[in-house]
Amino acid sequence: MTIVSGTRTAGFLEKIESVQYLCNVAGSISSRLATLAVLILLPAQLGLHEYGLFALVITLGEIIEMTSSNWFRLLLVRQSIQERAASQVEPRDTTGWRPSFTTLAIGVLILGIIAAATISPLMTDTDSFNLSLAVSIYVVNFAVLRLVLTLLQAVNRQGLAGIVECIRGVVIMILVFGLIFAGWKNFYYVAIGFSLASGLAALTTVPVFLGSMHRLLGLRLAPGTFTAIAVPTIIVTVLTYQFGWVDRLILQTWLGPSTVGLYVAATAVARQPVDLVLFALNQQAFPVLLSHSGSEGRVADRQIAGILIASCILGFGAAGACIALAQPIVDCILPKFDRTIAVALIGPIAIGAVAMGVKHVVFDNIFHTYGKNWRLLGYLSIISIGTLLLSIEMVKRFGPLGAAISYMTGSVLAVVVAARVSRSIWSFTFPTEALLRILTCAVIAGAATELGLHWLSAQAPWLSLLAGGGIYALTYFTSLVLLMNFNIRRFMSAPWEHDILARQHA
Repeated sequence: MTIVSGTRTAGFLEKIESVQYLCNVAGSISSRLATLAVLILLPAQLGLHEYGLFALVITLGEIIEMTSSNWFRLLLVRQSIQERAASQVEPRDTTGWRPSFTTLAIGVLILGIIAAATISPLMTDTDSFNLSLAVSIYVVNFAVLRLVLTLLQAVNRQGLAGIVECIRGVVIMILVFGLIFAGWKNFYYVAIGFSLASGLAALTTVPVFLGSMHRLLGLRLAPGTFTAIAVPTIIVTVLTYQFGWVDRLILQTWLGPSTVGLYVAATAVARQPVDLVLFALNQQAFPVLLSHSGSEGRVADRQIAGILIASCILGFGAAGACIALAQPIVDCILPKFDRTIAVALIGPIAIGAVAMGVKHVVFDNIFHTYGKNWRLLGYLSIISIGTLLLSIEMVKRFGPLGAAISYMTGSVLAVVVAARVSRSIWSFTFPTEALLRILTCAVIAGAATELGLHWLSAQAPWLSLLAGGGIYALTYFTSLVLLMNFNIRRFMSAPWEHDILARQHA
């Protein structure tokens, strides 16, 4: 009976994982919709000041955890996939100190906790102890979650990673709103519940791939990779958080938690749809790029161009919807905030989110794939510092709108320069015509939506949102079919395959 049950479970997981991108999309939808629900419903439950402190926990926790740990997760995926592709057994190198990934995981987690305890008390107008503890719990739980997702990516089980994200979305809703309904209406308790959901969701899948986890974490750091890849990746991560994250700390310093809450809520509405679709794509795109590391030829070039096209189809579509539907979105989702400011924020934030998403999914991954991380650092440092200075000045002059404009400006400059610099590493045929057609499809869909909303101006906001969303989706996908020969079934199984865009390569 046990054998039969285990076989059925394995078969069920295999069926689910056979459509990996769809699983990743489902996982992204679940976790990000849950996060979005938390971010838009909490202001009414906590009040704007407590909500701003909750947003501050997420901001500090995200910056600290990603800066301390993202580099070793990148190395873990890179090393495991490249060694598997080469069918090599790890050489026994006794020269120098080569820690295992288990040691690295523990070490960076301790550093993250120390950083949380050190940085959090520096925030003004906060309870320093509760803030420090909440940020530390966030760092621990998200470190566990992202390690599990990284291991699943390394063993090519992205479908199971999608299942983890689905579970996380459900647990977030249960814990966060369970605490609210139980009367624990304080940023501290809600932040802890939000964080614990990630750790609990990750732990549910550990038994499924326990053997693979032990093998991968037992790998030792390849010689030379810390200096060549890890150090610049750490610096790049710090610099990347100048875009859309450090401006929250600037707002906190000058305008207080309530303004941070407004900015974070608007950012969630504008960025989550873009991040949702591009995160799912990146889970599969990075291993695809790594498999072509060092290889040349038409197949590899078509696949990297296909990843760029796929990221623009998803990103332009999501951002266009946010911009076209900004007014009904704010009316329905953010009624507690200043609606005029919130509507103004959505456009620049959505554009910046697409630029940063495409940069990360395509061009940053080229640098990571070829180990040219110092070259990535060179261009990003100038843009990041410039964006920080622009953000400080714009926030002083225009408040949250200034932060959104500086984020958009820096993000667009970053993706343009990244595309230009990466050409010296991987000079694939740039699909300019295809990208212009995708942009045209988004503009057509946006115009149709604006026209439809004008007719529905007297209707309830939720009706305008539903009808406008339907108009946008129908027009966008119809335009893609007519202008791009788009095949959604093929896209869901392998978004980077140029078969979906056969007209461009006939």
